[in-house]
Amino acid sequence: VTREWMSDALTKVGALQGASVSALDFKIIGTGKMGDNARFTLSYEGNAADAPDSVIVKFPAADETARAMAGAQGAYYNEVMFYRHLAPRTDMRTPRIYANEIAEDKQTFITVMEDMAPAEPGNQLVGELKERAQRALAEAAKLAAAFYQDESIENLDFVMSPMASADAMAARRWNGSERIRSIIAVSHAHADAVNAVAGRASTVRAKNPLAFAGTRRILSRGLVPLVRRCLWSGV
Repeated sequence: VTREWMSDALTKVGALQGASVSALDFKIIGTGKMGDNARFTLSYEGNAADAPDSVIVKFPAADETARAMAGAQGAYYNEVMFYRHLAPRTDMRTPRIYANEIAEDKQTFITVMEDMAPAEPGNQLVGELKERAQRALAEAAKLAAAFYQDESIENLDFVMSPMASADAMAARRWNGSERIRSIIAVSHAHADAVNAVAGRASTVRAKNPLAFAGTRRILSRGLVPLVRRCLWSGV
């Protein structure tokens, strides 16, 4: 983000007229994992009485894995499209948008929005005050009310419809069931081998305690990790 780019973005939406950004500084804010946010403090050259003193800029995550995952899930695309098409249709308090662009791959985007300080993001690890939670719920109700039984949004590719949500959940459950069936099949296939090992272990233990200890190590290093991997991949 350069001074020239920011000047152009603010000018295009009418937030800056007859002036330009002469300096900008930024500080990373928030603890988001799917994207990075920064507060940009702006200085101007010329008459910039109506221009913002600061803005919030949202970027894709710097971490490549997080960025690829968020992009594949449509997180960046959905947010950009919401501010383009749906935010103006709701009474919910949303920040003014100064720039809002996304690449064709849906993994690179930038959104420049109004700085709503002293408002600050909540912390899900700490919890929230009752009054602030009530305020957030009231705004969420405005969002829900704006599109209640609104069929015009059903075909938008950035809106998850109830039917699509049900289909996605059914698909996840089916895939999970398939993995569970695979685990059961593997368990049955190895049942005889496990029983044989167990029987052999009893004989070995009676005749040679040291050899029995070695058998236990084989089981703990081989069979147990296999079962754990099956469980983690199937649940």
